[in-house]
Amino acid sequence: ILKQFAPFGPGNMKPVFVTRSVTDAGGTKIIGKTREHLRVNFKDDTGTEISGVAFGMAHLLPDIQNAAFDVAYTLEENTWHGKTTLQLNVKAIRVV
Repeated sequence: ILKQFAPFGPGNMKPVFVTRSVTDAGGTKIIGKTREHLRVNFKDDTGTEISGVAFGMAHLLPDIQNAAFDVAYTLEENTWHGKTTLQLNVKAIRVV
């Protein structure tokens, strides 16, 4: 459905979504050559688990492993080894 709003650019930015009071679902870890990014795995209050990447947010790992947090993100397709999945591109994390 989001593809119907394309093309995205300066005059038509990708929609940013917010999910409040999520918790770490385990498996969140620091990634990247410079170890400054996070591969996040979290779950909402229904137990639905979601994964994504948070660029430049590795410093938040201890905070989000121990508390609920709000997360703002865009949705993207990630193709890896020929398999395409939806992935969150985390824009902001706020510990609550």
